[in-house]
Amino acid sequence: MLRLCFSLLLVIHGLIHIVGFTHEVSKPFGHLWLSVGLLLVVSGLLMYIKKETWWIAACLAIVASQLLIIDMWQEAEWGTAVNIILLLAIVAGWGSWQFQRTFLADTQTAMQRRHAHTPNVISEADLAHLPAPVQRYLRYVGVLNKPRVLSMRLTFEGKMREKGKKWFPLTSVQYNFFDSPERLFFMKGHMYGMDVPGYHRYAGGIARMDIKLFGLFPLVASRGNTMNQAETVTFFNDMCCLAPATLIDRRIQWIPIDEHNTKAVFTYAGNSISATLQFNEQDQLVKFFSNDRYDVADGQQHRFSTPLSDYRSIDGYRMATFAEATWHYPDGPFVYGEFNVKEVTYNVQ
Repeated sequence: MLRLCFSLLLVIHGLIHIVGFTHEVSKPFGHLWLSVGLLLVVSGLLMYIKKETWWIAACLAIVASQLLIIDMWQEAEWGTAVNIILLLAIVAGWGSWQFQRTFLADTQTAMQRRHAHTPNVISEADLAHLPAPVQRYLRYVGVLNKPRVLSMRLTFEGKMREKGKKWFPLTSVQYNFFDSPERLFFMKGHMYGMDVPGYHRYAGGIARMDIKLFGLFPLVASRGNTMNQAETVTFFNDMCCLAPATLIDRRIQWIPIDEHNTKAVFTYAGNSISATLQFNEQDQLVKFFSNDRYDVADGQQHRFSTPLSDYRSIDGYRMATFAEATWHYPDGPFVYGEFNVKEVTYNVQ
């Protein structure tokens, strides 16, 4: 809603400038009013279609607008108030853009650290040490005779909520690197008519989570050992649910349970977490749960689970494309997130 309001304000402000073109001023000066008006209109349209760099055009337009207003102060002084309002929107747009550039820079650095090469193909021998349910799952997914998965790019849409609060929609993009575990996750939550960006970074076993209003004002800034452990669970959850070919990783210790359940312990950079994987009769992974994840909201350790469904073919694999994120509190389970996978690409370059 705020985006629409500011977009309309930019367009209306631009149209008023265009009217100034017909004002009794010199022809060259009139052309300046026309040019600035058109730039304001274009800025408003770029903002409306969510072009990330809309604020650059808007900033140029606002500066030029104010210079024209100063020159015709008596007739146009009211335009200064509009420009101040629009300047606040521009600062917010710049902040969000700058915050996202941190994620993009980290992604580029992570990609550059990994030299492109052709991964080895997964064979039956690579599956031999796995418990029977995991072997069947990987065959069902279709990992055999395909390259080992070293990295992944994922986009999804979904919604999240805190306990006692309403759902808010979100979109996200993330990159995972599995040779040396790294997870870079950038999301945009849509709350109260605004985009609230958040960035989770997990690298070298160290995790951080930042959520900032307009990319400028911190709302959440989580660090420390509990965050490191929580993100290790999340990273292993990604391996199981979104990149099953990585389950041949020797950093995973497997503890068989029965024909449809198995336990796994994943250790990396001093963080050791465990999880139980549950499979159905079709050899699909239908539930992942762990007791080693901390809830950032209350800092307590609760059982965490991700029920999975809606299997379909993505990038050559049969994958679950819908998941719920659930906390199992003492007073009962609470679903705090629902996620729909939109696109997955493996071994990104």
